[in-house]
Amino acid sequence: MKVFCNSVFILLIFVLLSNLANAYDLSEYPSPFIEDGRFNGVIAVGDNAPSGDVIALSDLILTLQYPVLGSDPESVSAFDTLTERQTKTYAISGVYYEVTLNFIKDDLAQFIVNGMTTARLSIGEGETLVDGMRITLADIFFENGRYSAFIFFGRENIKLKKTAVEMSSAKLASEIDDLKSVNSILIGHACGNPLIMKVRESDNDCRVGYEEGIGSIEAYEFPNGKVSVVVTGYSPNDTANAAQVLGMYGHFSSSFRGKKITVKKVNNERLPVISNPAISNSDNLRDNSYGKADSTKSFNENNLKIGLLIFVLLAGILLFLTLMEKSNKKIQKFK
Repeated sequence: MKVFCNSVFILLIFVLLSNLANAYDLSEYPSPFIEDGRFNGVIAVGDNAPSGDVIALSDLILTLQYPVLGSDPESVSAFDTLTERQTKTYAISGVYYEVTLNFIKDDLAQFIVNGMTTARLSIGEGETLVDGMRITLADIFFENGRYSAFIFFGRENIKLKKTAVEMSSAKLASEIDDLKSVNSILIGHACGNPLIMKVRESDNDCRVGYEEGIGSIEAYEFPNGKVSVVVTGYSPNDTANAAQVLGMYGHFSSSFRGKKITVKKVNNERLPVISNPAISNSDNLRDNSYGKADSTKSFNENNLKIGLLIFVLLAGILLFLTLMEKSNKKIQKFK
């Protein structure tokens, strides 16, 4: 009986620990890639990647560097970079905004928008225009002897946070020696980015598993806790659609669950359509309409509930067996 009780106790601990350390789930993105204000990982394309994969890499870096673009994309109507004295015109919801970067230095910039001159703004500050649109100074760069300003347009007061992303975080597949030692985002077709076949641990033909017009986002976790997110598709356009969805993870949050979601662009719609077999059709439909996605519970929360239920059940069995053993000892003592 004692050996059996010890076995149940060990099983109890195992169940608890395994559920406290659930395998990586897409609902956790952008964790673990953003940690303490820094990017923690690499983003890799194939050595001969098509231009679309390289653009997808740049776009994903941008949404990681300025998390509001990914976590709350609806709050940003447009964004762009202007050099000093440069003028550009932006059409937003049928309204045109002519913007000139009038003044810039290390930490200040001033704009003229449709003839109205803003205050000198610090990074993170904004000014509301006469129609309610707001221009925000997101960042200032100094390259090749010239200053430039990175700006956001939006109706809301954007709370700007920035993640430090090193240039060395962008890699070619051949530059990564030990894939399992780093967190990684892998972009491209498996035939063009061999790291995808490695993370899948597959010996199949690299063309297996693809469907015309379909992209996908896949999540993997190695035994050491490192994570790999794969952004792939039948064609470069399909990969780009999947990258767009990953970059707008806040909008599609209710579909970001489980280990894989598929993405398809339908009838030239602005946003792709997501399919996740792990959730109901109503959730899929809700997430494909524009607007902030409803928050839903992730698989990890459900797994934790199941784990705790099993834990309580096993604890009850262990308590029952312990009491039975004590009862038997008392009976034997009286004998």
